[in-house]
Amino acid sequence: VGFFAAASTLIASRMNDFTALGIALCIWGLFWGICSTSVMALFADSIANGDRSYYFMQRQIMQLSGNTFGPTVALYMFTRLGDEWSINACSIVLGAGQILALPSLILLCLMNDDYCLQQSDLDTYGDCSHNDYHYDSDLTDSTSGHDHDSDEESRYECPNVDEVDCEPVQEDVIEKEEMSNQRLSGFCCISSNRVIPVLVASSDFLAGLAAGMSIRYFPIFFLNSLKLSPSQVQIIFIVSMTTVALTGRISQYVGTKIGRIETTIIFKCSGSLLLLAMTSAYEFNMSSLTICALYLLRTALVNAPGALTRSVLMDHVPKQERGKWSALESVNTFSWSGSAAIGGILVGMRGVTFNFNVTAYLQFFATVPLMFLCGKVQREK
Repeated sequence: VGFFAAASTLIASRMNDFTALGIALCIWGLFWGICSTSVMALFADSIANGDRSYYFMQRQIMQLSGNTFGPTVALYMFTRLGDEWSINACSIVLGAGQILALPSLILLCLMNDDYCLQQSDLDTYGDCSHNDYHYDSDLTDSTSGHDHDSDEESRYECPNVDEVDCEPVQEDVIEKEEMSNQRLSGFCCISSNRVIPVLVASSDFLAGLAAGMSIRYFPIFFLNSLKLSPSQVQIIFIVSMTTVALTGRISQYVGTKIGRIETTIIFKCSGSLLLLAMTSAYEFNMSSLTICALYLLRTALVNAPGALTRSVLMDHVPKQERGKWSALESVNTFSWSGSAAIGGILVGMRGVTFNFNVTAYLQFFATVPLMFLCGKVQREK
């Protein structure tokens, strides 16, 4: 599907046909819907519980690095092509992007689930120099009727204690058990073992709707309202990806100190405030530099904690269900198309800044489901 999407987009860009380009983009949407679900589930299955936010953040930084490379190439090409918004220049840049996508499609053909961790390995906590250090998996079963206060030594087992530099994980296990007990009570009509995944997924879905309303209109805002050239817009995108990678690393560190959910709420609410500040700066005729700086800060904060929420989601769903929950990321992607149409209606009615303001308020509202989880999700170390 990916190869077919790249080929169809390349052909459409050379034909300068809008209908063919629309069909090609639909094929790309189908590809990303299939790819993101399977790759995310495979990635989550390959990481032990307690480590996911770190590796999910590494993955996000790698993606941002790739997203930075694209605008860098586009910047060079637009500069060589006259730095104008012409159909011919845009079609050449678009075609080059399809060629650069081919190596990543080849890498997908090499992936399989033969090396995924087993469930016992995924649940392992603690610090031990050997892989045969496990705690009793029954401790994590919130529906289990076992008496966890019985045999203290049954909480963990570590063979050859005298020969292995190994620290007991009793405190980690107790903390994990306490967090499991906190999830026993259901929320509204949601079963107890689905509260955290449902609330996190609901927040991501609302955030995806909000992003879709405005993300396609920022380039138009830069072009029509700020009168920026193609090279200037590409520089903004390059800097934005770099700042998101930096703030993403910061959010992962802060998440280990105050909690992943709490960090996500702080970053997203701060980013929403900055979006409101950006529209206010434009309405008060402030300089383009100030408006772009507010945009960069807003983008960095809103997108930074994406890896944190995904790690929380994957930590609280069974391994066999991760593919289905990963599919929600595809739903979020497809929802961008529908919300982009809503954004277009708002732009036609009241202007692009009004659309940005509605986006900011919806992003505030997207954090509400996460507020119910404050103090309910175990902190990673």
